Amino acid sequence: MVQDSYSGSHVKRNNVGEIDSILNYSEQNPETHATHDKGDRIGVLPGTKRAYEATKRLLELYQADGSGDFTKARNFLTNKVYNFSPGSVDKKPGGVELTPRQDK
Repeated sequence: MVQDSYSGSHVKRNNVGEIDSILNYSEQNPETHATHDKGDRIGVLPGTKRAYEATKRLLELYQADGSGDFTKARNFLTNKVYNFSPGSVDKKPGGVELTPRQDK
């Protein structure tokens, strides 16, 4: 989930990293959807470095908190990873950033 939240196939983020909209796979062309998920090296695809850094930080918070209280990890996810832009709440999920499916 953390990694997908930085993929151009799954979300659209603004220039400060906030989520503007969630992209719906059923509204996308499968071939163009896959172009954002191909590659296995960090930094090759847009968002992979940020996804790596976010995952690394989440694991650090999880490991550092041996008490079972994951407040810091939850706050990190809410405020840094899944931080939605102010106008995004009223938006309908869609596939507008990628070529639409032709079979609909």
